[in-house]
Amino acid sequence: MTLSQMASTIRNHVVDGLNGVSSTEFSIEQLKDEILLTTSSTIITLSAQGLIDINKLSQRIDGIRIDCQDLSANCDVQSELSAPHFTIPDVNRAAREPIMYLGSIDGNLTFKVYYDRHYRFHKYRLATARFPFAWVSTVANADGMHDVFLFNMPAYNNLQFVSIEAVFDDPHNLMNTEYFEQFSDSEFFAPSYVQQEVIDKLTQKYVNYYRQLNMKPKPNTQQA
Repeated sequence: MTLSQMASTIRNHVVDGLNGVSSTEFSIEQLKDEILLTTSSTIITLSAQGLIDINKLSQRIDGIRIDCQDLSANCDVQSELSAPHFTIPDVNRAAREPIMYLGSIDGNLTFKVYYDRHYRFHKYRLATARFPFAWVSTVANADGMHDVFLFNMPAYNNLQFVSIEAVFDDPHNLMNTEYFEQFSDSEFFAPSYVQQEVIDKLTQKYVNYYRQLNMKPKPNTQQA
């Protein structure tokens, strides 16, 4: 299921479970936010129990636009070194391979990904010196996103968009990017049994909430 389908399913279950209750004010967008938050807590619990592998919870985003930016993270200090660049939410660095794929949309170009300053030695390695590579900053920028710089790509100067498949630390942050619709309408990143658990949890939560909200107060039978 997609995130949008999960939200619609929960809404339908809640409405069916509250037959006769008129006050049910909640939006699909609200449900999407709650799905992502509940999924994260569910995954943490299942991962601690050894019941889920976080390395398999990847998401793919296509058509990420590349710009050109100075490598200095300080707006007041220009390094005079610029590189093709884009931003992403932080990846889950506990995963074996936080970014499984970074490259062109058609798959003809793949970047080797570095998560530390070892990218500086890329050009000295005979096996990799001629190939493009990327460096993912470990520090969030002013917008809370993480910078990704692309290097060693003179043959691909016309590249305007890239695709990425990654295990994100908090997928909820994708909702704050221009790719939120793509994320919302693609197959949800968690397996089906996690999806069902989240749907059941939120359905029960909303049904219980609105039933209590609409429960008629008992008459006061106390004598003065």
